Amino acid sequence: GVGYARTPPVWMKAGDRIEIEIEGIGVLSNPVVGP
Repeated sequence: GVGYARTPPVWMKAGDRIEIEIEGIGVLSNPVVGP
């Protein structure tokens, strides 16, 4: 993404979930984890 270009910058953080979907195939969902 382009979160670094936003003001203020936006970054992924623990608890966020990243999802991608391909129509007719399905959804891939990954949690963001951290310390």
